[in-house]
Amino acid sequence: MPEASAFIWYHAEASLQSQLLGWLQQVESRFGVRGQLFVRHAPEKTTFMELYDSVESATLVQIEALAARQPWIDRMQSPRHAECFNKVERND
Repeated sequence: MPEASAFIWYHAEASLQSQLLGWLQQVESRFGVRGQLFVRHAPEKTTFMELYDSVESATLVQIEALAARQPWIDRMQSPRHAECFNKVERND
């Protein structure tokens, strides 16, 4: 099976960054998947993106179910958009 990565992006207050880093630790301890957090600051909104390498789609469903129960979810400015992509190997 090809290697899959999950990308989850959303708009949220920049002040949530430390809670979101704690969230990544929670995901890792619960599901064994180490995530990375990326942020883009723009004048009109802040966008965060979580990246999880080598994650199965069933695990992504579990991550999103757990995220929906987090207290910080109410402070988000958009829904979480979760997508899985398979890595395409180069043939050079």
